[in-house]
Amino acid sequence: MTTILKLDAQQKYQFDRNQISRDITKLVTEWARQNYQFAIEKGIAFEQFHADFTVKYCTAFVDIYKNLVMAAIERFKADISKFVEPIKGLVEAAKLPFEVASKNAEIEKWNTEFKTSDNAREIDEALKIFDLNTKKVLSNFSTQVTALDSIAKQQAALIQASSRSVLGVKKLT
Repeated sequence: MTTILKLDAQQKYQFDRNQISRDITKLVTEWARQNYQFAIEKGIAFEQFHADFTVKYCTAFVDIYKNLVMAAIERFKADISKFVEPIKGLVEAAKLPFEVASKNAEIEKWNTEFKTSDNAREIDEALKIFDLNTKKVLSNFSTQVTALDSIAKQQAALIQASSRSVLGVKKLT
Protein backbone atom coordinates (compact mmCIF):
# COMPACT_ATOMS: atom_id res chain seq x y z
CA MET A 1 0.00 0.00 0.00
CA THR A 2 2.82 2.37 0.54
CA THR A 3 3.80 1.99 -3.07
CA ILE A 4 0.31 2.92 -4.16
CA LEU A 5 0.37 5.92 -1.85
CA LYS A 6 3.80 6.86 -3.13
CA LEU A 7 2.63 6.58 -6.73
CA ASP A 8 -0.51 8.50 -5.93
CA ALA A 9 1.50 11.25 -4.15
CA GLN A 10 3.96 11.33 -7.03
CA GLN A 11 1.10 11.58 -9.58
CA LYS A 12 -0.55 14.35 -7.57
CA TYR A 13 2.79 16.21 -7.37
CA GLN A 14 3.28 15.92 -11.14
CA PHE A 15 -0.30 17.05 -11.78
CA ASP A 16 0.17 20.06 -9.48
CA ARG A 17 3.47 20.84 -11.16
CA ASN A 18 1.87 20.59 -14.60
CA GLN A 19 -0.99 22.81 -13.41
CA ILE A 20 1.49 25.44 -12.23
CA SER A 21 3.28 25.24 -15.60
CA ARG A 22 -0.07 25.66 -17.40
CA ASP A 23 -0.94 28.61 -15.19
CA ILE A 24 2.46 30.21 -15.85
CA THR A 25 2.07 29.59 -19.59
CA LYS A 26 -1.39 31.19 -19.55
CA LEU A 27 -0.05 34.17 -17.61
CA VAL A 28 2.94 34.60 -19.94
CA THR A 29 0.65 34.32 -22.97
CA GLU A 30 -1.74 36.91 -21.54
CA TRP A 31 1.14 39.28 -20.79
CA ALA A 32 2.54 38.81 -24.29
CA ARG A 33 -0.90 39.52 -25.79
CA GLN A 34 -1.27 42.64 -23.63
CA ASN A 35 2.24 43.83 -24.58
CA TYR A 36 1.54 43.30 -28.29
CA GLN A 37 -1.79 45.08 -27.97
CA PHE A 38 -0.15 47.99 -26.14
CA ALA A 39 2.64 48.20 -28.72
CA ILE A 40 0.17 48.11 -31.61
CA GLU A 41 -2.05 50.78 -30.04
CA LYS A 42 0.91 53.06 -29.40
CA GLY A 43 2.24 52.41 -32.92
CA ILE A 44 -1.13 53.32 -34.44
CA ALA A 45 -1.30 56.46 -32.29
CA PHE A 46 2.22 57.44 -33.35
CA GLU A 47 1.46 56.84 -37.04
CA GLN A 48 -1.72 58.91 -36.73
CA PHE A 49 0.30 61.72 -35.15
CA HIS A 50 2.90 61.40 -37.91
CA ALA A 51 0.23 61.50 -40.63
CA ASP A 52 -1.44 64.55 -39.07
CA PHE A 53 1.89 66.32 -38.76
CA THR A 54 2.80 65.50 -42.37
CA VAL A 55 -0.54 66.79 -43.66
CA LYS A 56 -0.21 70.03 -41.71
CA TYR A 57 3.42 70.48 -42.77
CA CYS A 58 2.62 69.82 -46.43
CA THR A 59 -0.36 72.16 -46.33
CA ALA A 60 1.77 74.91 -44.84
CA PHE A 61 4.51 74.26 -47.39
CA VAL A 62 2.02 74.35 -50.28
CA ASP A 63 0.54 77.62 -48.99
CA ILE A 64 3.97 79.20 -48.68
CA TYR A 65 5.05 77.99 -52.10
CA LYS A 66 1.73 79.10 -53.63
CA ASN A 67 2.22 82.57 -52.16
CA LEU A 68 5.76 82.72 -53.52
CA VAL A 69 4.62 81.65 -56.99
CA MET A 70 1.73 84.12 -56.97
CA ALA A 71 4.11 86.90 -55.92
CA ALA A 72 6.45 85.95 -58.77
CA ILE A 73 3.54 85.97 -61.22
CA GLU A 74 2.40 89.39 -59.99
CA ARG A 75 5.95 90.70 -60.24
CA PHE A 76 6.17 89.32 -63.80
CA LYS A 77 2.84 90.92 -64.71
CA ALA A 78 4.04 94.24 -63.32
CA ASP A 79 7.28 93.99 -65.30
CA ILE A 80 5.38 93.14 -68.48
CA SER A 81 2.92 95.98 -67.92
CA LYS A 82 5.87 98.35 -67.49
CA PHE A 83 7.04 97.20 -70.89
CA VAL A 84 3.64 97.18 -72.62
CA GLU A 85 2.28 100.48 -71.26
CA PRO A 86 4.92 102.67 -72.92
CA ILE A 87 4.34 100.83 -76.18
CA LYS A 88 0.61 101.44 -75.92
CA GLY A 89 1.40 105.09 -75.28
CA LEU A 90 3.64 105.15 -78.34
CA VAL A 91 0.92 103.57 -80.44
CA GLU A 92 -1.60 106.15 -79.24
CA ALA A 93 0.94 108.90 -79.87
CA ALA A 94 1.62 107.51 -83.33
CA LYS A 95 -2.11 107.32 -84.10
CA LEU A 96 -2.73 110.94 -83.19
CA PRO A 97 -0.73 112.56 -86.02
CA PHE A 98 -2.32 110.20 -88.52
CA GLU A 99 -5.78 110.98 -87.24
CA VAL A 100 -5.02 114.70 -87.35
CA ALA A 101 -3.60 114.33 -90.82
CA SER A 102 -6.65 112.35 -91.88
CA LYS A 103 -9.01 115.02 -90.52
CA ASN A 104 -6.93 117.74 -92.14
CA ALA A 105 -7.08 115.83 -95.40
CA GLU A 106 -10.85 115.60 -95.13
CA ILE A 107 -11.09 119.34 -94.48
CA GLU A 108 -8.77 120.00 -97.39
CA LYS A 109 -10.86 117.71 -99.53
CA TRP A 110 -14.03 119.62 -98.75
CA ASN A 111 -12.22 122.91 -99.33
CA THR A 112 -10.87 121.71 -102.62
CA GLU A 113 -14.27 120.42 -103.74
CA PHE A 114 -15.69 123.84 -103.14
CA LYS A 115 -12.84 125.56 -104.98
CA THR A 116 -12.30 123.23 -107.88
CA SER A 117 -14.31 120.33 -109.14
CA ASP A 118 -11.69 119.32 -111.71
CA ASN A 119 -9.23 118.00 -109.13
CA ALA A 120 -11.86 116.14 -107.04
CA ARG A 121 -11.05 112.71 -108.47
CA GLU A 122 -7.31 113.11 -107.92
CA ILE A 123 -7.87 114.26 -104.35
CA ASP A 124 -10.12 111.27 -103.68
CA GLU A 125 -7.47 108.88 -104.93
CA ALA A 126 -4.77 110.60 -102.89
CA LEU A 127 -6.96 110.43 -99.77
CA LYS A 128 -7.67 106.75 -100.36
CA ILE A 129 -3.96 106.05 -100.68
CA PHE A 130 -3.32 108.12 -97.60
CA ASP A 131 -6.08 106.30 -95.67
CA LEU A 132 -4.72 102.92 -96.80
CA ASN A 133 -1.21 103.87 -95.71
CA THR A 134 -2.56 105.18 -92.41
CA LYS A 135 -4.51 101.97 -91.84
CA LYS A 136 -1.45 99.88 -92.68
CA VAL A 137 0.66 101.79 -90.17
CA LEU A 138 -2.05 101.55 -87.50
CA SER A 139 -2.52 97.87 -88.27
CA ASN A 140 1.21 97.26 -87.88
CA PHE A 141 1.24 99.03 -84.54
CA SER A 142 -1.87 97.16 -83.39
CA THR A 143 -0.34 93.84 -84.50
CA GLN A 144 2.81 94.58 -82.53
CA VAL A 145 0.82 95.46 -79.42
CA THR A 146 -1.32 92.34 -79.81
CA ALA A 147 1.79 90.20 -80.27
CA LEU A 148 3.40 91.68 -77.15
CA ASP A 149 0.19 91.15 -75.19
CA SER A 150 -0.05 87.49 -76.30
CA ILE A 151 3.63 86.95 -75.40
CA ALA A 152 2.92 88.35 -71.94
CA LYS A 153 -0.10 86.05 -71.54
CA GLN A 154 1.91 83.04 -72.73
CA GLN A 155 4.68 83.84 -70.27
CA ALA A 156 2.16 84.12 -67.43
CA ALA A 157 0.52 80.84 -68.50
CA LEU A 158 3.94 79.12 -68.57
CA ILE A 159 4.73 80.33 -65.06
CA GLN A 160 1.35 79.18 -63.77
CA ALA A 161 1.71 75.77 -65.50
CA SER A 162 5.20 75.27 -64.09
CA SER A 163 4.03 76.25 -60.62
CA ARG A 164 1.18 73.75 -60.84
CA SER A 165 3.50 70.97 -61.97
CA VAL A 166 5.95 71.78 -59.16
CA LEU A 167 3.11 71.88 -56.66
CA GLY A 168 1.79 68.56 -58.01
CA VAL A 169 5.19 66.91 -57.60
CA LYS A 170 5.63 68.29 -54.09
CA LYS A 171 2.16 67.04 -53.05
CA LEU A 172 3.01 63.46 -54.00
CA THR A 173 6.13 63.39 -51.81
